Amino acid sequence: MIWEEPFKIHSQYTDRNCRMTLPSMAQLFQDSAEAHTNHVGSDYYSMLNDGTAWVLSRICYEIVQYPILYEDCTVHTWSRGTEGVFALRDFEFVGKDGKVVVRGTSKWVVIDINNRRLLRMGDRFMHGYEAVEKRALDYDLGKMAVCPDLQTVNTLEVPFSAIDKAQHVNNSLYLRWVCDNLEPQDLGKPIRFIDINYNHETQIGEQIAIKRFKEGNTYHFAIENAKGIGFVCKMQMAE
Repeated sequence: MIWEEPFKIHSQYTDRNCRMTLPSMAQLFQDSAEAHTNHVGSDYYSMLNDGTAWVLSRICYEIVQYPILYEDCTVHTWSRGTEGVFALRDFEFVGKDGKVVVRGTSKWVVIDINNRRLLRMGDRFMHGYEAVEKRALDYDLGKMAVCPDLQTVNTLEVPFSAIDKAQHVNNSLYLRWVCDNLEPQDLGKPIRFIDINYNHETQIGEQIAIKRFKEGNTYHFAIENAKGIGFVCKMQMAE
């Protein structure tokens, strides 16, 4: 089945240009995916009692058109089945006129919340989902190499407010950090495509380094903590 979750784009989802921000897209996609999991019975509390949790591992977004302030938008999201340890989930943001304005694909894993290790994907976690063959985006979410030319542009200590119910930095916060560390002339400019790998978790109080390299209209970012590179992304700015 394809799950549909309607939203209105309120001011907290937008930037100074009244366009939806990338962190807000991440939050609304996550909310929609969570609503779908609740519907099939894999809700947060059930998995907590089982000692497990869903964690986003890889994702990419293609932004055709930015939703704007007060616009009505519906997120369509669906399971595409599994691939090894990954559960595949695609999504589309659809405007009131029925046009797709944002599309993407993602890979999720399930972890043991006690030892933080990956668990095998299977019927235990996929029961209730109906896999849909439709692909929102024909793109291979592979493991990304870390750009060798990265330079540290900012450092910070992870605050309490960055931690979500999975007891780690929420995926949308990484996007906020990198968007805040674009070069000054690019702050607020539209981003058309972003590919992300979440390699390992970041917890409260950790010191992180935000690393960046720009090549033409493409940015490479990585976020490093004491365990190494935990986040890698490549983003394409609008021409």
